[in-house]
Amino acid sequence: MKEKLSKTTMWLLIAMIPIIILLGSFRNIISDEKFFESEFDKYGVYYDVGLSKEDTLKLNKVLFDYLLNDKTQNSINASIFNDKEKTHLLEVKSLMQSILLKYYILFAVSLVLIALIFIFAKEKEFGMKRVGKALLFGSIITLVLIGLFFIALKFNFDSIFLKFHEVSFKSDTWLLDPSVDKLKAMFPNDIFYDTAAAIAVRTIIQSLFFLAISILIAFYMKRNK
Repeated sequence: MKEKLSKTTMWLLIAMIPIIILLGSFRNIISDEKFFESEFDKYGVYYDVGLSKEDTLKLNKVLFDYLLNDKTQNSINASIFNDKEKTHLLEVKSLMQSILLKYYILFAVSLVLIALIFIFAKEKEFGMKRVGKALLFGSIITLVLIGLFFIALKFNFDSIFLKFHEVSFKSDTWLLDPSVDKLKAMFPNDIFYDTAAAIAVRTIIQSLFFLAISILIAFYMKRNK
């Protein structure tokens, strides 16, 4: 019975790994101030936003602090944004914090599952083998899925971007005009494309890391037979 539970727990972990890696990459990129600075430089958003580089970077820091850490229903305290933009940012904040909460929960659950794999396994070696197998299959599945995502992103970004917003937001406050709305001037579609691509790249890197760990576990198990 315990062996069956150990196997079931392993398959649950395999199913969770791609989601955890993807959400972890999302968390990583939205916390990377240097990434957004390089994007602002790349697309020269400062003129359209109407701020110096220094002030734009300060605004970006205020913006992401609000999106990630503000737990109230208050609008962002930034006069540069109009009411429509502030309403949209409220929706974005709710979505981002919900995604991060799911990430933390899934990460904690994955640690519990790893512990259960060892508890239910007949021997420690069986537990180690199943954790390695979970990392192997989970990372391979992630690489396949992110490869498909990369292809879709390359050839159909506009449709993905549109559908994402239609599904994620109930109102139409996300329909912004860069000539009027500073939020859109600050984050043109090209930056969203680069952000999605960067998340995909970091997901690949993390997947390869877990794949390498699974190979090391297999090597260790073989060596210590």
